[in-house]
Amino acid sequence: MLLETKRVEKMQEKMKMLMAAMKMPAPEQVFLRQINANVRQVKNQQLRGVAGKYTVNIDRPLEQGGDETGPDPEEVLLIALGACTEMNWVAYSSAFNLDIREAVVDVEGTIDRRFMVNGANSVPARLKTVKIISRVVTSAPREKVEIIHQKVQQFCPVSGSLHPDIKKEYSLEIQPPKD
Repeated sequence: MLLETKRVEKMQEKMKMLMAAMKMPAPEQVFLRQINANVRQVKNQQLRGVAGKYTVNIDRPLEQGGDETGPDPEEVLLIALGACTEMNWVAYSSAFNLDIREAVVDVEGTIDRRFMVNGANSVPARLKTVKIISRVVTSAPREKVEIIHQKVQQFCPVSGSLHPDIKKEYSLEIQPPKD
């Protein structure tokens, strides 16, 4: 299991509370979670993003005027998408007691940079496609892993926040454990 039993129990407890709130006329605020981030320039195109007590350095490649001190904003978006997908693998495989030894998520994005040259009359300033590749090590039956894979895709708020015109391609690779 990818998550400690005590953590799974805590997640299940929280889910029961939310489900109970859904059954009674609870105000929307019960379900909302406010999140905040602050981003400031450090030097040139180097930025420092702060969310709570955590800091992320963001920059551009040298050929785009940056100093390469961190990932660029588009890469940060791909990291967020991969992290959300990976966390879902950990949570859902644990909650459904699926014996997954390892889950690794690779995310590839394609962006059409013509918008930088042609402006608004060109293509939209956004990713064109993202590929989310989940590589899972398990001895569980493929059908059960695919059920979790569907949940992983369906319940990722980062994926759900992406523009609907961005083509998302999900793939699943299952490997047997080496023991």
